[in-house]
Amino acid sequence: MERARALYRFGDFELDPHARRLRHRGAPTRIADKPFDLLLLLVRAGTRGVTRAEAIAALWPEIKVHENSLAVAVSTLRRTLAAASPSVEWIETIPRRGYRLLAPTTIALAGPGAPNPGADGGLAARPQSGGFGPREAQVDALHALLRRTHDGSGGLVWICGEAGVGKTMLIERFLEETAALPVPTRTARGRCVRSFGAAEALLPVIEAIGQLLAGSDGARARALLARHCPAFCLYYPGHFADDARLEAARREMQPADSATTMRMLCDALAAIAEETPLVLALEDLHWADPATADLLQFVSYRFRSARVLMIGTYRTGFGDTEPPLLQPALHGSADRELDPRFELRCLSPREVEQYLEHALGPCDLSRALAFPLWQRTEGLPLFVACLLRTAIQENTLEHTAAGWRANGALEDLFARAPANVSALIRSTLDTLPTSFRTVLDVAAVAGYEFCASTVALALACDERVVEHELLALARSTDLVVVVGDTETPGGMPTVGFRFRHVLVQAELYDALARWQRIALHGRVADALCAEAAPGGGPPSQRFLDNHSQAELAFHLEGAGRFGEALVALLRAGDHCDRRFAKGEALSYYERARALLPRLPAVEQRVWGLIVEQSTGWAKLDLDDLEGARRAFESAGAHAGALEASETDPATQRALTAGFRHLEGFWEDPVLRRPTPVLPRQTMALGVPALHAEAQYGRSLVLHFADRPSDVLAASAELLALAERTGNHAWHAEALALSSVALLELGRLDQARGVIERCLSIARPLAHARAIDIAGVALAAIHVFAAELDPAEAMFREVEAQTHVSKVSARCLEGLGDVAARRGEVRKAFALHTEARRQRERSGDMPPFDGWILRELGAFERAAERDLAAAERTRSRHARRSVELACSAACSLVRLGRSSHARSVLAGVVIPPGLEQSLVRMQPLWAARCELYAATSDLSALVSEAMRWRAAAEAVPARESRMHALYWLARAALDANERSAAREHLAQALELYETHPIPLFGVRLHRLAEHAALRSNDRRAAQRARSTGDALVAKIAATIDDPDLQRTFLREAAAPTAPRALAHASRS
Repeated sequence: MERARALYRFGDFELDPHARRLRHRGAPTRIADKPFDLLLLLVRAGTRGVTRAEAIAALWPEIKVHENSLAVAVSTLRRTLAAASPSVEWIETIPRRGYRLLAPTTIALAGPGAPNPGADGGLAARPQSGGFGPREAQVDALHALLRRTHDGSGGLVWICGEAGVGKTMLIERFLEETAALPVPTRTARGRCVRSFGAAEALLPVIEAIGQLLAGSDGARARALLARHCPAFCLYYPGHFADDARLEAARREMQPADSATTMRMLCDALAAIAEETPLVLALEDLHWADPATADLLQFVSYRFRSARVLMIGTYRTGFGDTEPPLLQPALHGSADRELDPRFELRCLSPREVEQYLEHALGPCDLSRALAFPLWQRTEGLPLFVACLLRTAIQENTLEHTAAGWRANGALEDLFARAPANVSALIRSTLDTLPTSFRTVLDVAAVAGYEFCASTVALALACDERVVEHELLALARSTDLVVVVGDTETPGGMPTVGFRFRHVLVQAELYDALARWQRIALHGRVADALCAEAAPGGGPPSQRFLDNHSQAELAFHLEGAGRFGEALVALLRAGDHCDRRFAKGEALSYYERARALLPRLPAVEQRVWGLIVEQSTGWAKLDLDDLEGARRAFESAGAHAGALEASETDPATQRALTAGFRHLEGFWEDPVLRRPTPVLPRQTMALGVPALHAEAQYGRSLVLHFADRPSDVLAASAELLALAERTGNHAWHAEALALSSVALLELGRLDQARGVIERCLSIARPLAHARAIDIAGVALAAIHVFAAELDPAEAMFREVEAQTHVSKVSARCLEGLGDVAARRGEVRKAFALHTEARRQRERSGDMPPFDGWILRELGAFERAAERDLAAAERTRSRHARRSVELACSAACSLVRLGRSSHARSVLAGVVIPPGLEQSLVRMQPLWAARCELYAATSDLSALVSEAMRWRAAAEAVPARESRMHALYWLARAALDANERSAAREHLAQALELYETHPIPLFGVRLHRLAEHAALRSNDRRAAQRARSTGDALVAKIAATIDDPDLQRTFLREAAAPTAPRALAHASRS
């Protein structure tokens, strides 16, 4: 009987593969061979599309052709389709991949016995089975293969993945949708079972064919099986009890696993599928017997020209490799046009959310539950479904009139594994030998991921034995997985493993008695320490990182060794703190604080003080000034309580342990210059050393909070403590802090004297912390005084000895500013670039080099850079934000955007009490002078410049005086007060002669030239022009950027007319 054949329909077209005919609205359409083959390939692929490589391999299987040949075929096909239907685009080009048919495709059957599915019927009209998104791609691919099967091109497709990943669910869903299609398809399923002895040959095939024989068309199937493979009828005596051929088959039967029987069986299945296509699903083939594996290898070729689609599922096991028996069949089917292997993975958090939306409906609870459920199940579909079902059954998830709600904390909803999941895991565990179970018990305590060496050390046995048993478990069970070769923290080679699923570890851990857990945690902690120090030496640096120390703390806490656990958490936090991961460091310090109540009272005070100190430094770097203040004050309170009982033996023991922790070294990851956590000069003083550290931290908090008067009071307390104990290091620190406060208050002369005393104490002690603070402050004072050589020397001294990258960056920035003032532009930008690199690595505030661009005439670039940096620092560094905002305002004024500059300056706030400080007001005075000069507000300009000059003369600060005198001269010239202008310029030039600042000197000498021309003093004008030109040429020679060099030369050019003179002086 002639069998029904498949017809593909898309739009108004109908494609008949057997007759190789294309029709449009019933009329034949002429189409060449290659375009026809390409169209057939596209309609079979559906929405997946076809890659260029796939198309070339299908259209030209025997020869090598260029991609241009494919392009010609595509172009011809497009013209053919467009000729019949010109208003529709039929073929889509997928960039860098291939092509896809845009129209949806349906399959109808033609010929005798073909059903009439109606206008909307067909295989491609895929029914909706209520599934959700994560497996849609695989279901679509299976339906595409089913369409090929109806067309006579069946085959073998594989579905693989770990246990519980959803292989069976995918099969059931596909078969359910197949049964709902209007075009009939016969389906049958068979399953392998795990056998510890000899397995029955072809068991899943026997089961599947049995379903066919018992089906609605069983009589025809029985007749065809008896005709083509009578030997196989012996497996079904109930169906062939009265058949005379059964006895003959029994006498002549070939062995079930013989090649002849397999060929005959394939012929029988192909005959059964002649009339109605057949889908056979064989599951759990990782337990297949050799005969089934051989049959699969045979059918992977045999069914390519039959209407049989066989789907095989297997479980990935040891190392996620293929089962050895299946490898010939798997490799035999690897050259199919469509990839026949679907590897299912666990669900992502987003896919778990989609599953919850499907189960519970779109709601906020679905989104809130997604991550906790994914975290607990690792996205394994079996566990996802079981945990959700259990939560609903136990009413921890409840449906109300208002929708779904959770009865309890979200993180607790899935804390306990469902009974059926626990039973599944326990059934596997109960079959294990005692030695395997012992190894797994220790591994469950060691963690989700563990090493063979850790387990062996905890068990005090040979690592090779443990490794062998774990490898055996990985091969034979679904409990553990091999991660691969790795190293212990001490650098010794070992093998890493992990549990197949976190619920397996949880089940093992929960099964242990409390005393067993405590003992095993202690043994694992000791094993970790032993791994970190092979041969009894010091622990490796790798062991001292935050992850290793946090793991050690977890086990020490589980063993009830809370003091040791707290120290490990402090080490973990310190490791993060030194690498600028301040937020992560705080999380470890908080965990350490939570352990304090578990310690004796004296130890609580000692370790509480150290925890608070560490917390204070981390919060200070995060600009949480209030949190840092509370932490340092709490540390000081702990220190005060300890001083009263310092002679107590218990206090002495606790202090010894605490100082042992503080004896370590701190290393900035950028500079890599190790330094003690506490100054060596203070360690021997006991509790006062800790008290002084808390006081030092509190003083720094006050400094960053812009409270210099309070810094003076706090440093006085530290100075009193230093004098009481005779400690020179604290003396130097107190003086350094006092000098910074005096500098902020604008009392530069007093600050210089305090700094000199500080450095005379700190330098012999090599006390880096005091030298850092005092040295940078002294260099800043030198810059204010236009003493560029001493400023450079001081910056270089501090940069060479500092251990802190932020201080190093500040020194490099200061050196760059000094170089810029000298007109050494190349050097200035190189230093600022290095400072920027260090600041970026340490997460510090952005550099301040926009002012250099402004002085070189690049006003737009300068404004953009300063405004962006000011915005970044607004909430973190108030003083730097003010400086950047004022610098940006100066650039905006020179760009002619005075209103914008005015709005920027309106947001500048100077802290109370600092309105007369030269250090804090100078950036604002400079910006206001620029603005008032540009807007011709001469009275305001004179007022600001006079305030600036008075503050500079009181200090004294030569550079500040030069700038103030420049603006006074500008105002006098604009008011036509020539004698006053000459007087101010004379004073400024006198200061410049003794303390030159070439970059500023260009503007100063151009103004002097302007004033001389206004007074008709041509000789003085020529001298000023010559000096200015020489400065311009010298500076321009150090600018590497050609565009910037041209801009500078244009902006710094000498004026040639009175109006041009005025414009140039303002610019």
